[in-house]
Amino acid sequence: MDKPMRDYTDKDSDYIEKALLDEGFTLEQMTYKTDQTFITDVGFFSYRVENRYPRLVHFYLDKKNRGAGAFRKLSHALWEKMIEKKHLFCVLELPKEKPYLKRFIKYYGGKDPFCEKDGDKFYYIPTFGRIRG
Repeated sequence: MDKPMRDYTDKDSDYIEKALLDEGFTLEQMTYKTDQTFITDVGFFSYRVENRYPRLVHFYLDKKNRGAGAFRKLSHALWEKMIEKKHLFCVLELPKEKPYLKRFIKYYGGKDPFCEKDGDKFYYIPTFGRIRG
């Protein structure tokens, strides 16, 4: 049976750090302790509110769970959290080092970036009412 989404606790720190290090993040780039971070049985995500909009910071699928079904499950958890918090939009970043994430952004309706900085692109993605259990 699937475990529900839960808030990050300090006990999750080793798991998250190892996962993010494996994905190429440095310790300085890891902000999950100060972000709003949530754990599911397929991975985790974290976001923070900047300029009134949530910004997705980390979105990680456990390697053993990678695939379309797990992606949809973690995405669903993220959007449900956005809806619960009544966020109308979420900001998604497309780092220049990870162009393959453009598929993730397009999946959620990202069309044209609203901002570009040092080669990284930022998109507003509508969230409110998009997913209902």
